[in-house]
Amino acid sequence: MAENWRDFTFTDNRWIILKEKVTYYPTDSGKSFHRKPDEVKREVVEPKHYENFVTSIPFFNNWGNGAYCRGVRNYTPAGYLPTTITTVGPEKCEKNIVTFRFLSKRDLEEKAGWREKEVLRKAKSYESEKYVPANVCYAIAERIKFITEDDGVTHFATWDKHLERWVD
Repeated sequence: MAENWRDFTFTDNRWIILKEKVTYYPTDSGKSFHRKPDEVKREVVEPKHYENFVTSIPFFNNWGNGAYCRGVRNYTPAGYLPTTITTVGPEKCEKNIVTFRFLSKRDLEEKAGWREKEVLRKAKSYESEKYVPANVCYAIAERIKFITEDDGVTHFATWDKHLERWVD
């Protein structure tokens, strides 16, 4: 059953939306794509950008020559929303997998100092680092570093999802 992505709307400003775009190029034989990503781009996007990205699925699905675009919905803290969009270009020239993640602005701002709030408000990109916590051997935790540039100076603040607090 095909989804009607054209009618999708999302205007909820209570979430920080993290977008990760992973690009794979074809192998030398042209029969498949590289196993490891050729490019990875991470950015923080607005709800309108997310909405426009999802509503463009039908457009990119009609290019022909083997091109397709598919969206997958998953349960997120913001609701049952599209989280993964896979696009393969005509003639399999490249494959893009875009993943969206949602973090609660309220949770991040409640525990933030003034510096973290400013970085969070102006954040344009982010980096993600996975680690094993010192006292827990069965879990993998994650730190998300929000990055912004102001007057040519790069500022960042790091949120630890395992500890649920800002760290340096």
